[in-house]
Amino acid sequence: MQMKIAHTLRNRVYVYFSRCNMSSFNYKSCIDVSPEVSKALRSHTPVVALESTIISHGMPYPQNLQTALQVEEIVRNEGAVPATVAIVKGRIKVGLNQEMLAEFASLKTPVVKTSRRDFPYVLSKGLNGGTTVAGTVIVSSAVGIKVFATGGLGGVHRGGEKTMDVSADLMELGRNPVAVVSSGVKSILDIERTLEYLETQGVCVVTFGENKNFPSFYTPRSGVEAPYNIESPVEAALLIEKLFELHLNSGILLAVPIPDAEAIEGNEIEKAISTAVKEAEDHGIKGKEVTPFVLNRVISLTGGRSLESNIALIKNNAKVGAQVALELAKRQMHSSKQLSSEDVFQSLHAASSERCAAKSSPVVVIGGSVLDSVLAIKENSILANGSTHAGQIRQSGGGVGRNIADALGKLGTLPFLISAIGNDYAGDYLVKNTLKHIETSGLLWLDHCRTACYSAIVNKHGECYFGVGDMVTHDYISPKLVDNFLDEIKQSSLVVLDGNIPVETMDYVLAVCKKSQIPVWFEPTDIRKAGKVFQSRHWTTLGYVSPNLNELQVMSQASGLFYSLSQFHSACEDDTILSEASFLARNLVEHIGAAFVTLGRLGVLIVREGEADEPLLQSSRDITRTRSNVCVRHYAVPVGIAEHRIVNVSGAGDCFAAGMIEAMLRGLPETECVSAGFTAAAWSMQSSFTVPENICDSNIPACAEYTLIHS
Repeated sequence: MQMKIAHTLRNRVYVYFSRCNMSSFNYKSCIDVSPEVSKALRSHTPVVALESTIISHGMPYPQNLQTALQVEEIVRNEGAVPATVAIVKGRIKVGLNQEMLAEFASLKTPVVKTSRRDFPYVLSKGLNGGTTVAGTVIVSSAVGIKVFATGGLGGVHRGGEKTMDVSADLMELGRNPVAVVSSGVKSILDIERTLEYLETQGVCVVTFGENKNFPSFYTPRSGVEAPYNIESPVEAALLIEKLFELHLNSGILLAVPIPDAEAIEGNEIEKAISTAVKEAEDHGIKGKEVTPFVLNRVISLTGGRSLESNIALIKNNAKVGAQVALELAKRQMHSSKQLSSEDVFQSLHAASSERCAAKSSPVVVIGGSVLDSVLAIKENSILANGSTHAGQIRQSGGGVGRNIADALGKLGTLPFLISAIGNDYAGDYLVKNTLKHIETSGLLWLDHCRTACYSAIVNKHGECYFGVGDMVTHDYISPKLVDNFLDEIKQSSLVVLDGNIPVETMDYVLAVCKKSQIPVWFEPTDIRKAGKVFQSRHWTTLGYVSPNLNELQVMSQASGLFYSLSQFHSACEDDTILSEASFLARNLVEHIGAAFVTLGRLGVLIVREGEADEPLLQSSRDITRTRSNVCVRHYAVPVGIAEHRIVNVSGAGDCFAAGMIEAMLRGLPETECVSAGFTAAAWSMQSSFTVPENICDSNIPACAEYTLIHS
């Protein structure tokens, strides 16, 4: 009963993990899921599986490569991630990059047409294999992909009642809950007997269109009716959703007619097929070699027109498959938000064992998720007299925790975000548009509380005058929520806290990290929140803090380490600013790990023990003792970055932190980490969005130059 309740809750919450079909494969030992596909599955981005026999056996080179690349592009353009499945040197690959696709498409050595029976041999011999529909269905089910687009399904061959030549595609659809989008079954087959066999296997067959006329690969109408029809991707998504709710463990065949403009006249294609089938019989061709032989002969007999139709229908099916996958993801997102927060906590506990089995994230980020509205004034001055100013209003994802997690995800590090949002428009916006690169199973949906929102007034130079925040949701990022994710925290290399979360949550996390020796990075957020962490009993556990000068002053006061600043006569002179920041940070770093003080146009101060050429990320250790060898290094903003036009500075600090963290996790020295931070911040300042999409395209210099201020 407990397992049943947990499973039901897990299906309803936006928390799930790709699980292997253990009856098919030992998932970890046999299958390599590409980073892109893995990230998509974990972040609930729609994924569409694609087979590889189309590449290896269905088309000649280079049409096979061109088609494969075009099909993947179509899937991406519809908002989904393509996952081409193939076997390369005895390893099952889910998701091939362009280089791998090109190599696979042009292989000179024989590629084995691989179905269920062939996997053990192909893998044990280290061979290359093109997965059939059956093979791709098995792998898709194993890794958790629910939608698979292909050209045409295998089936009962003509004369199959005597030869027993029946494609394994039909059996696998009866065994695996995957929705296969195809143009019916190949025209060379016995369509009526194929539909009968699918019924026996318990496969739900529907046509995609306004009638039930089952398509026949090269032609949109075979003259045979399917049991049902649907007319939109929304209906298809609902159908698939019900399939999984019922746990039938069988699949769906969504038969999409080839567009009329690309179809071949029925009599012409039937004549070519009949000729090709007879030739196959005359040559004694049997088994899995029949289909590629017949298809190649049909291409020849139709003067290449069948190949053109084949390519057209594959592209059309990929488009429909991606649309269906997108609608299915939307439905799952909607249904995930119907529970109370207490139910969510229970479901998170129920999924704990599955999370332990999943690959841990290198960074856990605990902080706010906010919908930002930036009101950019285009006029020279802002008048507080009730008048209307010309400007631009834009929305984007915000919240320091969410920003850092978003930037880390786009930089290639999958972060685990623990946060809270409301069941409202703002929450929907954040999940659909800004959390695609983040592991969000730590996200708490609240029915009774609004998503945190922030509005900033920005002048024409991108500088913020002031902001207004509605941040009640952050109170729900509680120790109770964090307690559900202790395994993720203990398995991480770094935990990031922002100043939005409650003090008791900071205290709880610091205690856990102190015991587990996990370093903690604290981002103060703003001057009103910078001092909160020092109310914790464990603030000396902090490994890294990243304040600006104003936040550093507040932190120094809150920590009880504030010294008289009378020696600093002016806060406007560059030397004075550097002196003050150095003075305060050195005192603070006598009790914590390190301080990274951001100073806007003046760059950043790195204050810590250790040399500039040493790795920045270190294990947590007892840092309560007073130190005497703290170094202060000043890194000026690189000239190339300083010359960029500034559009918006609101996310620069968060992107700087993310850039440094990503480099730290790679074991890079301080100089390269700072360089990575500067570059990420520069991309942010050139974008109207807090975290730009192209942050991952950063061309990061080898290292940044510094001036030693104190040693």
